[in-house]
Amino acid sequence: MTGETSKREAALLEARRLICVEREGEHGDPNIMFERAAKMWSGYLGVEVSPVQVCDLLTLLKMSRLSNNAEHHDSRVDAIGYLALGGEVV
Repeated sequence: MTGETSKREAALLEARRLICVEREGEHGDPNIMFERAAKMWSGYLGVEVSPVQVCDLLTLLKMSRLSNNAEHHDSRVDAIGYLALGGEVV
């Protein structure tokens, strides 16, 4: 590879920028956010949902969207981000 950024590297860098800078600045600490979402989903569904399950389910939502449009760049980058965040909150 030359000095160019590959598509996979660009997607990883974009996901990193979004989850480590932009989204954390907008939404706050991901551990707190996913814990809060897990409690809300647990109450709504009547079953225990963990923070990592929130990340996994949001990843699946993005995968579902990709099954309709495999070229949708934002869904692919968001799925990468949710998987990375799940690795942090697990």
